[in-house]
Amino acid sequence: MKKNLLLILLLVTCFILHAQDKSNRGKEFWLGYGNNISFTVGDYDGINSQQMVLYISSEEAATVTISVNNTSWSQTINIPAGSVNTSVILPKSGAEDCRILNEGVFDKGIHIVSDKEIVVYAHQYNTQLSGATMLLPVETYGYTYYSVNFK
Repeated sequence: MKKNLLLILLLVTCFILHAQDKSNRGKEFWLGYGNNISFTVGDYDGINSQQMVLYISSEEAATVTISVNNTSWSQTINIPAGSVNTSVILPKSGAEDCRILNEGVFDKGIHIVSDKEIVVYAHQYNTQLSGATMLLPVETYGYTYYSVNFK
């Protein structure tokens, strides 16, 4: 009986010790504004009303800068402690357009940097389609990267 108890204790301790301390909270994030059928096809009313909005929250007051590489677009926002900011709408036209319009490799990454730890979600929507994602901070990345897509 004592041996079984000792074995169970050792197994539980091993699982606890090897658990990873990873979180969706961080100071640096990257995001791609992925291709969507609404980029080229209007809604039922003929208007392309598709948007991508960032939801950024922080337990502490934070200053966050969002930029799109290879464009001049940048936005800095201040997030009060314990709140969520939903004011960042990513650009989708002209030289500031950060959408990925085709398949392949692109250099239009959305870079999010904060002075305090934040949590970031992206929500892409229009009148009939919606998709959201939880962003993982750079420090949680491993050394293998996968692009998960569908046609």
